[in-house]
Amino acid sequence: MNARERWDALHARKDSAADAFGSLERTLGSRYGWAPGWDSWISNTERKALDRKRSAIRRVDAQIFKMLDKISPRDWHSRVPAHWVCENLTWEDAVRPLTEPLSVVPPCSYGSTEPLR
Repeated sequence: MNARERWDALHARKDSAADAFGSLERTLGSRYGWAPGWDSWISNTERKALDRKRSAIRRVDAQIFKMLDKISPRDWHSRVPAHWVCENLTWEDAVRPLTEPLSVVPPCSYGSTEPLR
C-alpha cells in the first residue's frame, strides 16, 4: 500500500470511528436528555463504551500525525489545531514542499498569531 492509499485509509477509519462515536453519543444523549451534565448520569458500562469509541478516534489521530512526520516537510504539531489537521488537511497540502504555499490558510491554534504557510 502506497502512502496516498494509507492516508485515505486512515481518514476513512477516522470517519468511521467518528460516526460510531457520534451515533452512540446521540443515542445516550436522547436517552438521558441534553441538559448540561447529561453524561454524568450514564452508567459505567455506557461510559466505558463512549470512552472506547473516543479512544478509537484518538488512536487514528495519532496514526495520522505519525504518518505526517514521515511524509510531510512541515511540522503539523504546532501552530495549527490538531482537529483541523486530522479532519481537513488534504494529501496535496500534507506533501507540498516548503517552497510552495499551501492551497488553504490553516486556522491558527490557540496562542498563535501567524498562520502556518
